[in-house]
Amino acid sequence: MSSHRSQASLPFVSLACGVLAFTAVGYLAACGGDDMMEPGDTCSVGQVLGPGQQCSVGEETFEVVDDGLGLACLIEPDGISRLCGTHEVNKGDFSASNIDDTMDWRIDSMP
Repeated sequence: MSSHRSQASLPFVSLACGVLAFTAVGYLAACGGDDMMEPGDTCSVGQVLGPGQQCSVGEETFEVVDDGLGLACLIEPDGISRLCGTHEVNKGDFSASNIDDTMDWRIDSMP
């Protein structure tokens, strides 16, 4: 005798951290750990980053996460607080957007 269960298939992103707030374009998450990141080169408008690449936005770091889901995050200097999204990441005068049908992201504006 077999048991069949129906489960809805919902897309989700697992960051192994707590989601603090949802926004229209992403969510703010707080993550713990000792994996403090060193910022890379300064981001520039029009720059395209692929999975695993990062650049700095002042004291923060913008990173395209190598997760296969197209996630990107703006990471606070503490390395814990993150503003992440799968389509857009916006904070103040900084904005970046996912390039349709790719895992790449474009820097659209900088402070």
